[in-house]
Amino acid sequence: MSESGFLSSPLYPLRFTPIYKDHPWGGRRFETLLKRRLSFEGNVAESWDICDHEHGESVVVNGPLRGTSLNQLVQTKSSGMFGHELRNCEEHYLRFPMMLKYLDAREPSPVQVHPDTSLCRETGLNDFGKTKAWVVVDAAPQSRYYAGFKERYPRERVAEAVRNGTLPELLNPVEAHVGDCVLLKPGTVHALGEGVMVAEVQTTGNATFCLFDWDRCDAGGNPEGNPGMPPVDQGFDVRGFDVRGLDAIDYTLGPVFSQRPRTTGKPDNETLLICDDFRLERWTCKTQFLWYGNEHCHLWTVLEGSATAIFTAGRRTTPFYESGRENDPDAIEELERGDSILVPAMTRSIRWIAENNEPIVLLVALLP
Repeated sequence: MSESGFLSSPLYPLRFTPIYKDHPWGGRRFETLLKRRLSFEGNVAESWDICDHEHGESVVVNGPLRGTSLNQLVQTKSSGMFGHELRNCEEHYLRFPMMLKYLDAREPSPVQVHPDTSLCRETGLNDFGKTKAWVVVDAAPQSRYYAGFKERYPRERVAEAVRNGTLPELLNPVEAHVGDCVLLKPGTVHALGEGVMVAEVQTTGNATFCLFDWDRCDAGGNPEGNPGMPPVDQGFDVRGFDVRGLDAIDYTLGPVFSQRPRTTGKPDNETLLICDDFRLERWTCKTQFLWYGNEHCHLWTVLEGSATAIFTAGRRTTPFYESGRENDPDAIEELERGDSILVPAMTRSIRWIAENNEPIVLLVALLP
């Protein structure tokens, strides 16, 4: 698309090409459960479905803006993207402020902690703090995730556990059930257990400190090494442990548990959580419902079922590009389980239709 064509093209609901991350603890449920076609073998741990970060930048895959990066849209079409949310813009709005991912843990994921933005700046990390929430999509029987510690432990006790490889003994295990939602603020030590798959909504940041990796071995059967505790003046040891991870932990936190959903007064709608960075809602529908826009940018993903979404822009009562449903592919999206879409603030309404005589469950994330 030419520069003039790009600048004149209106925004519409956007889909992106997933960016996959392979880690030893990942699995193949993106293929077996979400029915995605993976072009490679191996263990896929993460799918970054909507992201605007130096480690992964989403590219539009539908409509006239196909091939355009999300960051280009943030830089050039922020008014239509965010609407009145622009009044809250801060430095990180140079990038899209939320990310949406799916994580598949065939094995336990590394025990880790994310710093807040102030620590990132103090220690020279070129990134932002990371607040995130997990919504459990699939869970093997008796599987669990880990969120916070069993109780409040002093730094010295945690440092000793990291040094000795006994950190899991301090972690708070939570039995995983489909639909559970847990908020993980910066400073919260956490990990996914074996057999858990989650949808993840987070602020745009990727600063992470690994504290323990379950005595994992590489493909040749060689130990990858437990992160150990190096001398403070050394900074890093040969296995990559960064002592700043201990600085990132919030030692005032004890155990963290799943959120209790709250009804909103609307049929089949509940609020999963509200925090300083984003809000999560869940919609359940057996046939169809009409959602009206509120001049906020939204991220939607299908947790269960298959859905048709019909969009209306601005104040018009017709879909995007002024054409009818059957002739306007950009006004309609067919979404399967695990598919995600960014709905700009200018969107007036969405008619969600459950397909195949099966109910749909939708997760929506928006800025507070």
